[in-house]
Amino acid sequence: MRAVLAELERALRALEKSLLEAEGEDAWNFAQSGPNADLRLRVERQLKLDLAARTMRLAVLTKAIAAWAQGPIVHRTAALARQYSRV
Repeated sequence: MRAVLAELERALRALEKSLLEAEGEDAWNFAQSGPNADLRLRVERQLKLDLAARTMRLAVLTKAIAAWAQGPIVHRTAALARQYSRV
């Protein structure tokens, strides 16, 4: 019985600790309190950073696709050499 009681007390302490940590999170009581200015600012800043990173990634991918559309460099050089040798 004492072992069971000790286990229940440990579980209760773990649950209380988890609740205390959760109360410090932004999501705690969010439905009643709504977003505050600090949260709005942090979310907006994070969204802008994400957008900037994705825009940069899109530019890199666009350049890569444009390079692929030109074909391999070796073949372009060979094609130019054949073109000038026919003239």
